[in-house]
Amino acid sequence: MVNVMKVLGIVGSPHKDGRTNKLVTKAIEGSEKAGGQTDIIYLIDYDIPRWSEGHETPRELHEILDKADAYILGAPLYYLDANGLTRTEGMGANMISSKAKNRMKRELSLEKPTIWVGKEGASPQTMNEISRQLEKRKIVKAQILKSALKDESAKDIASKTAQQTESTLIDVRGHTFILHKPRKKRSEKPL
Repeated sequence: MVNVMKVLGIVGSPHKDGRTNKLVTKAIEGSEKAGGQTDIIYLIDYDIPRWSEGHETPRELHEILDKADAYILGAPLYYLDANGLTRTEGMGANMISSKAKNRMKRELSLEKPTIWVGKEGASPQTMNEISRQLEKRKIVKAQILKSALKDESAKDIASKTAQQTESTLIDVRGHTFILHKPRKKRSEKPL
């Protein structure tokens, strides 16, 4: 049986008939020609609240994202930055599908942590080391020592660490957590 890739086009513009929609539609057409199963959604059709601590992607949107194997995300740029609708946390960290999160958890399940958060908690030195490892490896497994859990829970420490390192919190189990951050594309060097 042939496995058909499901490609989801995501239009981040509030204008359904604008240039962003045209570009995403063209890309989706290319995916269809290559044999992919495609669909397009418009973020303006969903109630995506502004980011706040503990905020989650709307369930309906999350279910659609989970069914896709790949995304084509189109967003208008204003002053060299994506528009607010696209930049919300709902389309940022939670854009990683459940499948991808589960895969990352499986891959790191037998790995030992590479970072230990001690009694000083999320110190600047710890944050720098986590950022360095994320830049190098994209994913980090950290363990929180009991001495760091006097004033805060493991989930609170993990959430703060993710926020400070601008990464995505994938999982918290006991005193261990996993962070993910996609690598930055290297800018091309001038000739």
